[in-house]
Amino acid sequence: MQLTHLKTFRAARAGLIVAAALTAFGAQAQVQADYVTGTVINTTSTPAGYLIWLDAGRPTNCNGAPLGWMLIKSENKVVIATVMMMFALGKKTATVYTTGIGPSGHCEVNQYDPVE
Repeated sequence: MQLTHLKTFRAARAGLIVAAALTAFGAQAQVQADYVTGTVINTTSTPAGYLIWLDAGRPTNCNGAPLGWMLIKSENKVVIATVMMMFALGKKTATVYTTGIGPSGHCEVNQYDPVE
């Protein structure tokens, strides 16, 4: 029984540390129905397009999409270029607008608005 309480305490403490870090650094994670504001923590590419992962999760219109990835379709070259440029410059905080889950099964991005 004590081990369960220790795990709960550690999880709560970890959550408080993350919240304090976000507050200290001014990052404001915000999740809404069709957009999310957060920090891009990972990117990758596929033939379908460019995938990004934000620390804040995904908008609620993307609930049920696989993992935390959001897809920028390959035909949205300007959006992909913007994300890649900002990520390379270390400016990773952005508001990402989505259209929901597309035919690919991924949460699909239609706008990337850098915060910095």
